[in-house]
Amino acid sequence: NIPNIPVPKVPEPPKLDLIAWNVEVDPPAEIYEFDVEKEIRIPTGDRFGTGYMLLPTMPTAFVSVGRNSNDREKSTVYDLRTRKKVAEISGIRLDHNVSRLSQDGKFLVGRMPFEGNLLVSDIKAKKPLGKIPTKQQYPFLRNFELPGSKRIVAWESNKPMTIWSLPAGDIERTMELPKGFEVQSISFSPGGRLMTVIHESNKILRVYDLDNGQPVG
Repeated sequence: NIPNIPVPKVPEPPKLDLIAWNVEVDPPAEIYEFDVEKEIRIPTGDRFGTGYMLLPTMPTAFVSVGRNSNDREKSTVYDLRTRKKVAEISGIRLDHNVSRLSQDGKFLVGRMPFEGNLLVSDIKAKKPLGKIPTKQQYPFLRNFELPGSKRIVAWESNKPMTIWSLPAGDIERTMELPKGFEVQSISFSPGGRLMTVIHESNKILRVYDLDNGQPVG
């Protein structure tokens, strides 16, 4: 006689705090079109290697070549549609690995070495606009973005998210994210209004509206 093997009891799925889906498409403020038949070439200079090119993580036509690790170095912003230089930036010090170029190519925001705060620079005016005091809240800030070119969003594990206006630098709000969220899962819609984040344990994707800080899906 072959004994019957008991069927294992499948645990019930955890009850989820679901939010009604109320998400609308958030397109970019500008559609960037390129002639795919034409090759894009921009000068890189004599010194060019890892960390010498800065690309926004949002849809854009702009790229920065070079870096500003010391007062002698410079970075150059190009418009890839026209293949022309927008401006050169020099005389500032930034940690190039923790710098962001805004989607519209107008602002460069980067962490200042040793000081730890964020420096906001106007690219066309070729001058810094001011500092964002981030060191106290985020002593080793690495995670921040410039969604929609109108705000700075910073976050770290187990800390509230902080949102500043760009370029003024005024605090718009702070947001408490779900405990155990995946730090690297945060992303933004092309228009910069919506943000997604994944909860690490149950893999739920949340969508937030950054205009009011509320979950929408």
